[in-house]
Amino acid sequence: MSEGRQVLVSGRILWTAGKDPFSGAPRKNQVGQPIMNANGEPAMQYGFGLAVPKPGAASTPDEVKNFMDMWNAVQAEALALYPTGHIPPGFSFKYKDGDGVDHNGMPFSSREGYAGHLVYALTTSLPLKFFKYEGGAYVQVKDGIKCGDYVQVQVNVKGHLLKPGTQGKPGLYLNPNMTLFLGFGKEIVNAPDASSVFGAAPPPLPNGASATPVGGAPNFANFGQQPAMPQAPAAPQVPQWNGQANPAVLPPQFQQQAPPVNHAPAAPPAWGAPAQQQAPVMQQAGTAPRPPWQQ
Repeated sequence: MSEGRQVLVSGRILWTAGKDPFSGAPRKNQVGQPIMNANGEPAMQYGFGLAVPKPGAASTPDEVKNFMDMWNAVQAEALALYPTGHIPPGFSFKYKDGDGVDHNGMPFSSREGYAGHLVYALTTSLPLKFFKYEGGAYVQVKDGIKCGDYVQVQVNVKGHLLKPGTQGKPGLYLNPNMTLFLGFGKEIVNAPDASSVFGAAPPPLPNGASATPVGGAPNFANFGQQPAMPQAPAAPQVPQWNGQANPAVLPPQFQQQAPPVNHAPAAPPAWGAPAQQQAPVMQQAGTAPRPPWQQ
């Protein structure tokens, strides 16, 4: 049996075993029960999903090598277990094709970062070691790397057969040893896919429910009543001059006179009736109040 292969591979973190790349989560068996270690404590699992771009016509030689190094190591370890090339259908290669579909028939490409990639599940029972290159040296860090960032990982690829007396299946161990931060990416929040919980079909409408918002009971108290007409605002009161000095009020001789009111012309007299002359309206001359400085 092979001793495993060490591979350096670069990619993007798409999911994490814990709440972030540094945290772990209790391991569980196929029925959802926690797995205990030799000390009777919950066995922990650390790791993340690493999306490695598939090579294409526009890929650089380094990008092609990055993909092929990991791909060749995975295939070589599988063939080391089955030299004839007859690999059983249930063999766990520990990767997902980002252009394929999941067990519910939903395309992986609908998830952030999956399209055009192979996503490897890199997990281990030991806490992970993360590094950054700062100040001309590699420094181990315990924070500052999130799901969605780009990293380079040293991975130990090793095949294993079905262990007697277990319910597992043959496959590969993809254990990350050390992880180097390469660059920031858009953050990906680890959350369950709603379609995996509720299904892909639209939910049925319960009895008594409406697909559109339901309004409240109508108000018949004001039914048929006309809305009240808006009232014109009261004319402002103009302060009157009282013969004393007041900077807020002008004396009458300096106040502007109101514009004349144009009355509608009177109807013409009937045919043959004598024309009536209107007596002119005489205005009495009055003495306007004199300001104090003219008295």
